Parts: sequence; C-alpha cells; structure tokens
Amino acid sequence: MLANPEPLVVTGTLLRTSGAAQVAVADCPNCSAAHRHLAVGLRTAPCGATYIVRIPEARTGLSVAA
Repeated sequence: MLANPEPLVVTGTLLRTSGAAQVAVADCPNCSAAHRHLAVGLRTAPCGATYIVRIPEARTGLSVAA
C-alpha cells in the first residue's frame, strides 16, 4: 500500500485588503497561477492542489518573544 505523499510547503505573502488580511501564493506548484487564502496552514487551491502555506516571520511584521 502506498503512503500519501506529504503536501508541499509554499511561501505566502501577507495581503492586506479592506476587509481582512489574506495570504497570497504567487506561484502554485500545480498550475503556476496565483491563489489567495484566508489563513496559513494546509490549504486546497481552486485548481485542486493541496499544499501548506507558510509566511516567513520577517514578512509578517510580528515579533516572536524569546
């Protein structure tokens, strides 16, 4: 029996809209299009790709307590 492959990890960019913050993935690993999501983590794109969206700490503007 084959195990399910781990989803790819993609880098997102924080997108500020008038309603709320969204996460933009500029280059989908499945279709190469841009997709927007409402949160980071495990996401399924409109094209059907499943990946994990992460935002580097430096891009969020948030500080992490030591």
